[in-house]
Amino acid sequence: AISGGASGKFSDNRILNMGFNGIALSGAQACSLGGNTIINPGQRGISVNQSDNTKIIRNVVDNATGGAGIWIFRSSNIEIINNTVQRSSQHGIQLYEGSADIINNIVIKNDGHGILAQNVATELGYNDVWDNDGDDYNGVEAPFSDISEDPDLNANSYEPRENSPVIDEGDSR
Repeated sequence: AISGGASGKFSDNRILNMGFNGIALSGAQACSLGGNTIINPGQRGISVNQSDNTKIIRNVVDNATGGAGIWIFRSSNIEIINNTVQRSSQHGIQLYEGSADIINNIVIKNDGHGILAQNVATELGYNDVWDNDGDDYNGVEAPFSDISEDPDLNANSYEPRENSPVIDEGDSR
């Protein structure tokens, strides 16, 4: 966990079978979370609590068994870009109060909503939000640039396969 006004970079880690959150920020500022693979966290994959100016880029969260894949609470200027979030026991991406850009993400097969936003200013675009048990979007509208198709991911690497509908469909960020 990173907390108490601290800032930092947490990248290129493989986190397996945690008892609680895979990565947790609380009261942190200007953090960067990138290139992490989080499989079977006991709660949330990535938890951001009252931590502004955070970048969540190029992470994989698979099978968050007790919460959302990515959970944002009272945090502003959050960038959620190029992540894959699948099979969470609640929502794929869940946001409460603040602001976030949600761009180029794959959010699939979650037990709740794909993206749930409450009292959040968001910019969404070029996401693939598909086959979530709740509505794919709740509290936000799906932008024209988003798709809702099976992304055809490689089960071992989480990368899109050759004929995936997400290839060359994203924003250049």
